[in-house]
Amino acid sequence: MRNEYLLGTDIGTQGTKTVLVNPDGKIISSAFSEYDVIKPKPSWAEQWPDVWVKAT
Repeated sequence: MRNEYLLGTDIGTQGTKTVLVNPDGKIISSAFSEYDVIKPKPSWAEQWPDVWVKAT
């Protein structure tokens, strides 16, 4: 028997969310990993891409 799943990942400003669903759209599992936004100056926002990779 072969199980098929779809994996979706959303890399957002506040964190990364990943969802595993079956072909019928039923959520099998989901996870959220939050990370910080660096604000070195007013109206500035920075993030390090390696943080996104670690969050996935």
